[in-house]
Amino acid sequence: GDGGDAASASAHAHASVITLLGSTITPQEKRCEQRFKITVPRIPSYFTGTGDLCAALLLAWSDKLPGQLGRAAERAVASLQGVLRKTAQAQAEAEAAGKTGIGCRELRLVQSVEELTRPTVTEEVQWLE
Repeated sequence: GDGGDAASASAHAHASVITLLGSTITPQEKRCEQRFKITVPRIPSYFTGTGDLCAALLLAWSDKLPGQLGRAAERAVASLQGVLRKTAQAQAEAEAAGKTGIGCRELRLVQSVEELTRPTVTEEVQWLE
């Protein structure tokens, strides 16, 4: 080919992940680097309220882990991903049962207490220079 397939594959690969970027002027965990990123797999569905939830989780975890913004971000992202997985599963079940509507897209927060309070971190922060 003409290389178009490679460009298309590359664009598709980028669409399958979401990257959170963060920075602070406060030194973090004895590091000079104060910019970081976390890249997570994209969950292929439509959700409402993810930005608000991400901000709330980052605030909560930052309060629990002062001076450790990277660790707080890891936990916030892990919590968010856990909630989104539960929500996507509920969406699929509702769709299979023939249900539609905005209620099917609501985040399953109550059902995700474990993910919110004790998230499993699978994607670690990458410090940037």
